[in-house]
Amino acid sequence: MLANLAREPGMTERVIFTGQVDRTMTAKYRKISDIFVLPSRSEGQGISFLSTMVSGLPIVATQEGGIADFLFDAKRNPDKPTTGWAVDKNSPEQVAEAVKEILANPEQAKKVVATARQFAIENFDWNVIAKNMREKVFERVLTK
Repeated sequence: MLANLAREPGMTERVIFTGQVDRTMTAKYRKISDIFVLPSRSEGQGISFLSTMVSGLPIVATQEGGIADFLFDAKRNPDKPTTGWAVDKNSPEQVAEAVKEILANPEQAKKVVATARQFAIENFDWNVIAKNMREKVFERVLTK
């Protein structure tokens, strides 16, 4: 489905299927990308997603594992700030639809990207994490 979408006129020179990318190359790929797509079947914390949120790319992904803690879709998570486009695992049709939606609505995509970036900075910056650990874990343990 995605390969077919990539063959449409005007897309063949813009779409690259990289397969697995070495960790040392991810920042370079993000700089030349328009959309980050990673439909994982399982995922831990998903640091690559947080890095992508900060870098300013729209994200299309599953909400597997830890990703569900920060990838919020307007339809699936209407009570949360929209930070990306969620798809079901093993659903290339949904991935294709999400990519089409992003390309067809660039202004909406910019809003989602800005929300995602702000959310990642406010909640997952190392200074914020360290402060939360100190206040919510270590100080409680040490004062008992």
